[in-house]
Amino acid sequence: MSWNKKDLLFAPLGGSGEIGMNANLYHYDGVWMMVDLGINFPDDSMPGIDVVLPDLTFLDDKTANLAGLVITHGHEDHLGAVPYFGENCAARFMEPRSLYLCCGKSLLNMASKMTFH
Repeated sequence: MSWNKKDLLFAPLGGSGEIGMNANLYHYDGVWMMVDLGINFPDDSMPGIDVVLPDLTFLDDKTANLAGLVITHGHEDHLGAVPYFGENCAARFMEPRSLYLCCGKSLLNMASKMTFH
């Protein structure tokens, strides 16, 4: 797949059109921005699975151009995958003030490599 630097792109990496595992990626002017990074919970067809994560392999060669991660609110389907992703990327982590007040300390512990703004 190819695109121009100035193209506005939307890449739903998980959760679009369903409840859970929200992870959406936007591109413009050579920069990527992720909105939400959540988990989903398994159903009865997945014995032994604790959580379901979005497939982030699309980002493997793009993390240097990832400007940050915006968490829209504090539900696990929007922020639950942060600890799994945070170890591999030092992107800026931006969150609404209310989310920071509710669960900022836990997010800081989970995503110690990210910088909060």
